[in-house]
Amino acid sequence: MSEKAREEDIVKKNRRLTPYEKWIREQDVYIYGKGHFPEDKLTDNHRAVERVKHREDIWAEWLPDAKEIELTEWDRMGGRGAFIKFWNFRQFTDAFVVEIPPNGALEPQKHLWELQLYALSGKGTLTIGQDEDVETTLEWEADDMFAIPLNFSYQLYNTGDEPAKLLGISTAPSMINAFSRYNMDFVLDNDFEFTDRYSGEDFFEGEEDWMMPEGVGRVIEANYLSKIGSRETFDVAISTDAGGGFFWQPAENALVGHVATFEQGAYTGGHKHPWSTGLGFVIPAEGEGFTLLWNGPKHWSEAEFHMKLPYKKHTVWTFDSRLWHEHFNVGETDDRYYAWYLGSKKWPGYGGWFKRWGSYVTTRRGGWLIPIEDQDPRTLEMFQEELETRGIEMKDLDEWYGDQYQPAEDQFSDG
Repeated sequence: MSEKAREEDIVKKNRRLTPYEKWIREQDVYIYGKGHFPEDKLTDNHRAVERVKHREDIWAEWLPDAKEIELTEWDRMGGRGAFIKFWNFRQFTDAFVVEIPPNGALEPQKHLWELQLYALSGKGTLTIGQDEDVETTLEWEADDMFAIPLNFSYQLYNTGDEPAKLLGISTAPSMINAFSRYNMDFVLDNDFEFTDRYSGEDFFEGEEDWMMPEGVGRVIEANYLSKIGSRETFDVAISTDAGGGFFWQPAENALVGHVATFEQGAYTGGHKHPWSTGLGFVIPAEGEGFTLLWNGPKHWSEAEFHMKLPYKKHTVWTFDSRLWHEHFNVGETDDRYYAWYLGSKKWPGYGGWFKRWGSYVTTRRGGWLIPIEDQDPRTLEMFQEELETRGIEMKDLDEWYGDQYQPAEDQFSDG
């Protein structure tokens, strides 16, 4: 291809890029994942992302360790960074890693998208306020998580002698595509104040929790979660002796998530989700295990497409919502993971609120949870074999799995 033809081809491809895709290319940092991005930004680093496809529209992607990915200078942020962009995020959410130099700071930021930050390593402070007036300061350290409401001025500092890394999760694609077109001023230089999303000096203090309708789970309304890798707030309606969790509703945002835990030698039953909107997972706690994914029948071993995906602390992964999946803890500690998505339990949207609770109701009653009686014997054998090689005892399923989702099941009669 001639140089002129190649340039014309690039122009044609650029015309098909969304405003967000144009913007992310202009950041000139590494992009982990595969998609409509320039090859010179993928060639050296996309191998860190593993991807398996069943069909063109059914697949899974994961990044083994977000803390260890290669970073490059990011002028806009004032530190080093990289994007994580998986297909399943669609153009709803994205993720990135940013590094703050020792005893340094990033550039002040302000943007019209929601943001969650999880500290991968290090310690530091966050200052946040309206119109660059500092009103609140938060001290954070590794495994802390906090939220930035849209369109607030903030700045991140590293107060340690080692580099500090944070994983960011944002709605940048949604907002840039909706409002920017070819002008980012509305998104990055907007004077509107979202006073309903920020409460001044007490923004990161305290928390409020409330039960979701029909008693299915607990929602924690807080803008700061301390040490979610070791958090003990798992006395929730769906909890058992071996597991539990809570939903997180920060900063009145649409970008939310949940923290889940299950003990050593335990696993989550096979299930799937009714939709997937910007869905991603990160393992914030010390934990190790594997996830089984499959399409079609209820038994993994009988599926035409099935796969086994290992995870550990700081693994980030995503997969098609139509895939059955279950998570197995084979490590030395409890597993705790955080899942993010668009779809606030307080402010329904992006898929909304549905009565049957999908993953909390068994397939025998029209839901997406495979009951213990229908579990695949082969997967349990695989789990048992893995545990035996590590000298770990498997939890007795009859003691903990049966009642795990009873509050949701009680809503429906056998008929």
